[in-house]
Amino acid sequence: MRISYNWLKEYVEFSLTPQQVADRLTLAGLEVEGLEYLGGGLSGVIVGRIASMRPHPDADKLTLCDVETGSEVLPIVCGAKNMKPGDRVPLALVGAKLPDGTKIKKAALRGQTSLGMLCSERELGLAKESNGLLILPEEAQVGEDIVKALGLDDWALEVNVTANRPDCLSHVGIAREVATLIRKPLRLPETAVKETGEAVRNLVAVEVEDAELCPRYAGRVIKGIKVGPSPSWMRTRLQAAGVRSINNVVDVTNYVLMELGHPLHAFDYDLLEDRKIIVRSAAEGEAFTTLDGVERRLSDGMLLICDGARPVALAGVMGGQNSEVTDGTKDIFIESAYFDPGSVRRTSKKVGLHTEASHRFERGADPEGLIAALDRAAYLIEELAGGKVATGRVDEYPNPVMMPVVEVRVDRINGVLGAELDKSEMADILERLQMVVTDAGNGAFTVQAPTFRPDITREADVVEEVARIYGYGKIKSALPQYAMTPRTPDRTREASRTVKEALRSIGYNEAINYSFINPADLDRFMLPEDDFRRRFITLQNPLTAEQSVMRTTLLPSLMGNLAWNYSRGVRDLKLFEISKVFISEGPGLPDEPLRVAGIAYGARDFGSVLDGKEKDVDYFDTKGAVEMLLDRLGVDGASCKPAADIPFMHPGKSAWLMVGGRDAGFLGQAHPDLVSAYDLPVDVYLFELDLQSLIGLCGREPKYAPLPKYPAVDRDVALILGEDVPSSSVVRTIESLKLDIIEDIRLFDYYAGRPIPDGKKSLAYTIDYRAANRTLTDEEVNAVHAIVVAALRDKLGAEVREQ
Repeated sequence: MRISYNWLKEYVEFSLTPQQVADRLTLAGLEVEGLEYLGGGLSGVIVGRIASMRPHPDADKLTLCDVETGSEVLPIVCGAKNMKPGDRVPLALVGAKLPDGTKIKKAALRGQTSLGMLCSERELGLAKESNGLLILPEEAQVGEDIVKALGLDDWALEVNVTANRPDCLSHVGIAREVATLIRKPLRLPETAVKETGEAVRNLVAVEVEDAELCPRYAGRVIKGIKVGPSPSWMRTRLQAAGVRSINNVVDVTNYVLMELGHPLHAFDYDLLEDRKIIVRSAAEGEAFTTLDGVERRLSDGMLLICDGARPVALAGVMGGQNSEVTDGTKDIFIESAYFDPGSVRRTSKKVGLHTEASHRFERGADPEGLIAALDRAAYLIEELAGGKVATGRVDEYPNPVMMPVVEVRVDRINGVLGAELDKSEMADILERLQMVVTDAGNGAFTVQAPTFRPDITREADVVEEVARIYGYGKIKSALPQYAMTPRTPDRTREASRTVKEALRSIGYNEAINYSFINPADLDRFMLPEDDFRRRFITLQNPLTAEQSVMRTTLLPSLMGNLAWNYSRGVRDLKLFEISKVFISEGPGLPDEPLRVAGIAYGARDFGSVLDGKEKDVDYFDTKGAVEMLLDRLGVDGASCKPAADIPFMHPGKSAWLMVGGRDAGFLGQAHPDLVSAYDLPVDVYLFELDLQSLIGLCGREPKYAPLPKYPAVDRDVALILGEDVPSSSVVRTIESLKLDIIEDIRLFDYYAGRPIPDGKKSLAYTIDYRAANRTLTDEEVNAVHAIVVAALRDKLGAEVREQ
């Protein structure tokens, strides 16, 4: 909103500089984004008077003018044709610099000397286009600086008015703020209309069919006007506000808009059929041509202003070509109405028209202020265009708008602001803002805002008003009080972070999938009908058919990730995901256990080569990943038992993970039929664990251990065992001996086939021996190692394989 500094001073008396006004408004919540001096770039331009004119002897399009400056007469060569002797015009003297950068020099045009230039509005930077010179009013004094003559000795304040403050979209609205801030009275413009015409009820009838979208509609009739140019003072003020002058009638409606903030519209009264105004909703597809000459197709719910036969305006947005005021207009009907903000906003968006009127209506105009705007316009038109104002006005207002009464607590205001204002100070601020304040007792009062403040509807709004007028700078700064409380560790979050770090450290990448899957995926996994993973939740409004149920296992999503990557040439991949699954338990909310799942295929270490060839991921890599994960979580006592009953897992290469005697998940190779269902020609290894249960079993706390001072001694042993003896039995057997110097047991080789007998397998281990207080001798290590081998023979029937 562009606000003229000089115009502002008409409504409130002050001595503040433009910068001080900008600062005070900004501190009160109305940000002034910029200041512009309107007379900038016009030095050296004065008012000249054309004393005489004659044709240029050598150029038909040029005229020789003798122009009075007040002290001398200068010869000027001019190309315009709209002037005559006696006219007062802008004269740029030699040495003057115009806003577009043109510097005036003494020139010879076709042999004739020109000591300056006569200027148009475009050359003065007052308009983008102009036809001929700017003809100044007769009262302009010859020799006067053009800046003063045109009223350009003024500043424009660019105020960024927020959407909740429609009352500040005008000069009077901003003046009201300034008056409140500096404790000065507000002077409102003259609105006393001389009604000398016949009764308005005999001239026009108004019918509002949709009172919800148009709660109030008022108007006046003025007959016998003369449309013509506006006086210079009005054109200058409109220019300062960024509005182009059109004619005195249209300019008055724009002037009142910028002055009081309420949109008006003038119709050519003689073009209104049946001298009737009907306010109704548009029909779907109804056509209407607006003032800009564009035919627009309307939709149901848009509001129209119609005469007795057709639409004449799009309510709150723009008038129509069929009733616009022209130079031949003699009688006018002025509309001043209040339209529903939401309706205007929707209409403006749909038809692609954002006007000064719609900008104000869609933010909330003042239903009580429209009469003052209507009378102000009638007063100015009568003064500038003549005519007789009809007696009375039409005013359809069946349901007056009432602002809510808000109860406010003194302690609440002081508590929010950190101030110590008493009730009388608060009341004074609010009354200066023209609010009605009533004492409610018990340290409270009620506030009713005027209708031009639709944003004051609750206690917090009143608190803000007190704060900004009292002054944010007066409120002392204080750090907020905050009680420091120890953070309660979130075991689930910490365990999830531990799992992620563990799996990333061995080459797994995290996947994040939607929690929805295709129910057909469960068929690919060959799950029987009574499997708990088929107790899924069906979405009522799925994104797609392929995402229509909540997943009960993480593996379908990961298998889909593998298939997508493999089809695009990714031949080595390890992925994991941590997320909840959703298992229906009947009516009510589902069970939502937290799971972690991993899946892998291709090279064990991407790019690595062992024994002259790449080594692919196998069952033991997957088992090792799970064991490391458990170790990081501090879960002890885990073991694996063969699993042949998981329908989507390889019956001979899969296992249940048992922790504390309970099933905590499974791991191993995917069933060939499952892999084939996803068109994967590779072996896939996977695991899925009940992370929620594992978190509850995390009991081992990490302990500090110093680096060993003495060296370790290792011994390898290769054992021939029955196929059904798991490696874990070997480890548990050795650990059961409770030999202090055994530090670690590691499986490093598995072999089956010749020369190992049928039904047997070979497992090779490295056993590390170390004492905490001495260096072990070979004799000590050999003796303990012999005890280990003997125990394996006795308990597991193991045979030592000769090297």
